[in-house]
Amino acid sequence: MLLNSFFFFFRLVNGNPNIGNKNIFRYQFSSDQQDLLHVYVALLIVYTVLTPLQVYAAKIQNHPIASLLAAGLSTQFVALLLINFHFCLFAANGKGVSLFKILGEVLEIISESLFMLLLILLALGWAITRLELTCKITLVGLWSLYTILSCLLYVWMKVKKNTFNFFLEVCYNFLKLSRQRLM
Repeated sequence: MLLNSFFFFFRLVNGNPNIGNKNIFRYQFSSDQQDLLHVYVALLIVYTVLTPLQVYAAKIQNHPIASLLAAGLSTQFVALLLINFHFCLFAANGKGVSLFKILGEVLEIISESLFMLLLILLALGWAITRLELTCKITLVGLWSLYTILSCLLYVWMKVKKNTFNFFLEVCYNFLKLSRQRLM
C-alpha cells in the first residue's frame, strides 16, 4: 500500500523571497507592524540618552520626584531594550523572541503606571509644597488598582481569542446545570 502524502510549507512575506536584496524593515512584518522597528529604535536612542542623565540627576539631587522619574525611565528603557531585541531578531529570522516582547510590554505597563503615580503625586503637591501625604491609603489603593487592571487588560488582550465564546459556554453550562438541579 502506497501512501501519498504532501507536505506544504507556507511562508508569507512581503516581496519575493527568492530575491537577494530584501528590505529588512518590511520583509518579515505585516502591514500593521511595518515601521515599528524604526519607531522602537528611535525611542531606544532617545531613552539611551535620557535615562542615564536622569539616573545621574536623581543620584546627585536625592529628591523623591527625581528618583521616581528615574525609576519610570529605567523601567521604560529596559522595556524598549527587550522589545527592540525581539523586533531585530524578528526582522532577521521571522520569529524573534516572543517572551522578550511580552516582558517588554508588561514593563511598559509598569512604567506607565509609575508615570501615572508621579503625575498624581505632583497634582497633590507632594515633594513640592510638602513631603507628607494626607491620603496614603487611598492613593496606594487607587494606583494599585490601576496597575492591576492594566495588567489584567493586557492578559485579556493576549488571550481574547475565544474568551467571549468561553464565557458564553460557561454561562450556558451553568444555566443548564442549575435547570437540571431544579427539575
